Parts: sequence; C-alpha cells; structure tokens
Amino acid sequence: MENIEKKPKRNVVRSPGYPMISLQEAIQKANIFWEKDRNNIIPIEAAYKHLGYISKAGYAARIMAALKKFDLINETKSGIKLTEAAVDLFISDKGSDRYIETVKKLALKPSIYEKILNECNGEVPSDDTLKYKLIKEHSFNAKSVDDFIVTFRETMEFAGLTGETPMQRTASLDPRTFVDDESTDLRTGILRHNGGRDIEKLPVMKGTIYPIPLSKRNQAAIAFETLPIEKKDIIAIKKWLELFESSLTDSDEDNEH
Repeated sequence: MENIEKKPKRNVVRSPGYPMISLQEAIQKANIFWEKDRNNIIPIEAAYKHLGYISKAGYAARIMAALKKFDLINETKSGIKLTEAAVDLFISDKGSDRYIETVKKLALKPSIYEKILNECNGEVPSDDTLKYKLIKEHSFNAKSVDDFIVTFRETMEFAGLTGETPMQRTASLDPRTFVDDESTDLRTGILRHNGGRDIEKLPVMKGTIYPIPLSKRNQAAIAFETLPIEKKDIIAIKKWLELFESSLTDSDEDNEH
C-alpha cells in the first residue's frame, strides 16, 4: 500500500484575548441594559435583543464578551446582570471623581491592557513600535494587531490614562446633542448650535472633502487633512459610525420594515 505523505498542519497564530470594541462603546452598550432593566437579571435572549442582535453567535457574541472583559456584565445560567462597577458608573455624575476613577479601573480590566500599559510605564508608544512589541513579545497575529491597537488606544485615551485626550473632555458628551443641535461647517470651521448661532471657531478643515450621496436626496461628507490614510483609520471611522448609529438614524423608520 502506497504511503501517502501527510502535509504538516499550519500553525495558526492566535492573538491574546482582548475586547473587540473600546471601553467608551462598551459603556454605551451596557447603558442600554441599565436604561431598560436597571440592575435586574436580564434573560440572555432579551439582552441580545436589547442590543439589536437576533443571533447569539458571531459578532454579537464578541460584543458580549467585550462587555465581560471590561467587567461591565456578568453572565449566569439565569441571564445577564450589570456588575457593581457598571452600576456605580451609571448612578454617578459624569465627570465626577467617582465616575472618572471607575472608568480608569474598568479600562484596565482586560489583563492584556493592564500588562501593556505597565510595560510602557504609562506612556503608550507609537503605533509602529507598539505593533512590533505586540507581535514579537505578546504573540499577536499580524492580521489582527491593527484592530487591537485602535481599540486599546481609544480606551486609554477615553480613560485619561495616556495624557493625550483626558477622559474628562468626553465623559459628558451626549451623541444626541452633538448630532441634533450642533453642526460644523468643514470649510469654514464654524461650529453652529441650535440651527444658526455660531458658538465656536474651530480650525478650518483643509484637505480633501468627499461628498457621500445618501437616501432621500440627503448627503454627507467626509474630509481628510492628508491622504493616504492607514487601514486603522478606516477601522476607527467605522467604529465611530457604529457608535453614533442610534443618534443618526430614525428608529421609527426601522420599525416600518
């Protein structure tokens, strides 16, 4: 009988476990549980439905896993329940010392986040340096490391753990207020409030502006100061669109379909 040579199995490099979304987005999703059921146990099917998911697999499961990694929810046989830390967050005033300290603690709940920040002595290096470090020292898959860097950096900045963008500047940001009541003219840099009154002169956006045709003869625009951009920038844009989706869309329109 002829011996058939078996091909050696390929070694698949799996990155260490990490949340697929930033802490800021995870808090917004956990807040949906708080608004709907407070601190009651939520049946698993209902919890997924609260977040707009039909299936409990794939992307939806990874979102739930991210909330667990940030210690925002616990899952039992009975269902999902907000953690004490999450409740502390939602009953505290945004921008208060209690709120800020809770956010800082939650940001470091993913063990890989705390480990990397400690190794960097609290000073997150450039993306290129961080990428090299993650692949060589922490066995990250080169194909997924960019996604990790985006969510890691967003979380550290939101929590004010890098000194780049203090969390206090964004803690009280209400997406509905930003979208509904304020708009920025990309060409003049004027931030308009309540449909007309100019309240702040922002730096003029210089560069390339791309119009995006939308439904109902509407139009959006995306502007870039410099091109080309990197893949991680596209990922960041997608995440921000997902973050503000509920504020940008009409819930009544969704119910018609």
